[in-house]
Amino acid sequence: MRVEMPPITIRYRDTARQWQAWFGGNPCVAYSAESSMQAVHRLLDGLGTQAGELELHIDHSGCNTIMTATWQPPNLNLLCEHCNGTGEYVGLFHRETCARCAGKGFVAV
Repeated sequence: MRVEMPPITIRYRDTARQWQAWFGGNPCVAYSAESSMQAVHRLLDGLGTQAGELELHIDHSGCNTIMTATWQPPNLNLLCEHCNGTGEYVGLFHRETCARCAGKGFVAV
C-alpha cells in the first residue's frame, strides 16, 4: 500500500535568516535550517517519514518552483536536471553517461 504524502512547502524567512519546511499548507510544525534541502531533510527525519516520492513547493522571493524528490531514509534524492532522470547525456553526435549524476538519474542532497 502506497501512502500519498502532502506536498512540502519550503520558504525562506528573512526574519530568521533560515529556510523552513513543512507539510501541506500549515506551518505549525516547521523545521528550519541554513539551506532549503537541509530543512526538508530535517522535516522528514524529524517526523519519521516513510520512504516515498515527494513534491516540493519552493517559494523564494515570490518565485515558485515545484520539484519532485525521493525520500529513502536517510537519503533525499532529487531528479537530475542535466539528464532529466535518464542517466545519459545525448549530444548531437554522441551519447554518454551524465557527468552530473554519474548515470544514476538522481542527485543526493
